[in-house]
Formats: sequence, structure tokens, C-alpha cells
Amino acid sequence: MSTHGEAHGGAQPEGPRSFEQAFGELEERVRVLEKGELPLEQALTLYEQGVELQRECQELLDQAEQRIVELSDGVQAVENQSAAGGPQTT
Repeated sequence: MSTHGEAHGGAQPEGPRSFEQAFGELEERVRVLEKGELPLEQALTLYEQGVELQRECQELLDQAEQRIVELSDGVQAVENQSAAGGPQTT
């Protein structure tokens, strides 16, 4: 595994990473750091990449949560209309 530049978006021609891809990259960096075998500068670079990946994962989770809230609100509105006797026209 290369420890330089992968997480800073330098080579992402196919578009943004999925949550699973970002999380997998984060896990790999954690595994390497936990071994404790890297020189300080390489460890710091890997840590920085891990922080960016964590932020990316959190952002993707926040977006997914927002979609769930929006969908739930839509379902609730339909259920409320059904309970009130169907959609109301103005």
C-alpha cells in the first residue's frame, strides 16, 4: 500500500468515493498506524489522510441521514393525508 497522496483527491477520475471505499481506506490507514512501524513524518501524513477520510465518511453519513429524514417526512405526509380522507385539493 502506498502511504503518499492517496486520500487528498489527487487521482480520482471516476468521481467521488463511496462510503464503503472511503471507510475501507480509513481502516487500512488505521491498521498501518497501529503497527507503529512508520517514521514520524510518514505517520503524520497517514494520520492527516485518515482525518480527511473520517470527515468524508461523516459527510456521507450525514447526507444519508438527511435523505432518510426527507423520505420519512414524505411517508408521514402521505399517511397523514390518507388518515384525513385523501389528498386535499385547493
